[in-house]
Amino acid sequence: MIKKSDEPTASETNEYRTVFENAPDGIFLTNRDGHILKANDACVELWGIDRSELSYISIQDLIDAKYRQKIIESYAHLFENGVFNEEVIFQKKDGTKAQTFVSASRLSENRCVNYIKDVSAGKQLERELRENEAILAKAQEIAHIGNWIWDLTGDEMRWSDEMYRLFGLKPREATPSIELLEQFIHEEDTKLFQETFDNTLRRKKKFDLELRFTRFDGFERFGHMQFSIGRNGAGEAMWMIGTLQDITERKRMEQKLAKLSFLDGLTGIPNRRSFDRFIEREWNRSIRNFNPLSLILCDIDYFKNYNDTYGHQSGDDCLIQVAKVIHKNTNRVIDIAARYGGEEFVVALPETDNEGAVFVAEKIRQGVESLQVPHVQSKTCDHVTISLGVATTIPRNPFGPEILIETADQTLYQAKQNGRNRLESTYLRLKPI
Repeated sequence: MIKKSDEPTASETNEYRTVFENAPDGIFLTNRDGHILKANDACVELWGIDRSELSYISIQDLIDAKYRQKIIESYAHLFENGVFNEEVIFQKKDGTKAQTFVSASRLSENRCVNYIKDVSAGKQLERELRENEAILAKAQEIAHIGNWIWDLTGDEMRWSDEMYRLFGLKPREATPSIELLEQFIHEEDTKLFQETFDNTLRRKKKFDLELRFTRFDGFERFGHMQFSIGRNGAGEAMWMIGTLQDITERKRMEQKLAKLSFLDGLTGIPNRRSFDRFIEREWNRSIRNFNPLSLILCDIDYFKNYNDTYGHQSGDDCLIQVAKVIHKNTNRVIDIAARYGGEEFVVALPETDNEGAVFVAEKIRQGVESLQVPHVQSKTCDHVTISLGVATTIPRNPFGPEILIETADQTLYQAKQNGRNRLESTYLRLKPI
């Protein structure tokens, strides 16, 4: 059997030389002390030197100062262990620096071959990505927005750190999954979440919803959740992307503003808007149940004279005191006392007949009179009083609550005509048309 020679042929030598000289990355030979014996053009370009300088410099001359001792030790170990791989920074002749990956292998007792690749761009991109990820994570933390992605092909889910924090968990404390996500959804909103989630999968569209979720520590929060389907180039659904934002403070503010929008800013009792919604609802409910509904319209007697005499600040104080009396004497949870406008107040009494409404109205009248608020310009007496009109009916279709309000207003007018500081009542009988 003929043994093939280990020595390269002339043709192979030329091929090796061609590869060496034209390689896109740097290849160079050094001796045991790190002196450069030979280097290709990629090395010369990377180091920013003239080829003529190669004959009298060593690898240590090109390394950034803080890496020199490290590279000296690496070369020493190289000739003992046969190979090393390092990331080092080269100092170019023009002062700029290049972050590189260097791999070296021993060729003989005194020579080694080195491979070098400039990874500055990749490292810079890596740093930028890390910085962007850190910025995004901080932005998510500030905005209380977590995100997740679910691989539909591998059934694998990933959560951002803020997603864990929203649920009261430490990042990566639990293995994320759709099942785990659903566990945090408030039980009353679970069905809504499931239906929206299924619609997203089935219809491959973007959906969003507001729901409540319960943190690991038991605290209930409001969240705004969005999710949509991601596709590959062929249009196939590959993943689902979702976000969850904690909107608890916003919801609380909205609820507070909504509450304020239905309260009178001066007296603190419900306003006209609140009354209008209430009477519409109770009118329809009374029709269904065939129950009586009563209204009391109240008007402070000669209030313009009071303002002219004592000033608007005292007028406001008077309205506040009267409102307290009316509210105090309207103590059932199904009743409402509201400021109707100016010095007028209204009381709605569901499931109350005319006799019951008259009883409440008289308590209100006596309560205001007992305040003994001075009113020297009243033509009725020397203190603040009110007149009241009571109207009762059993609501029927096709009538609306306006007919009862108008009747109460007419009855109030009668009380004023009959001397004020009194009440008048009317029972309105509605006949089906």
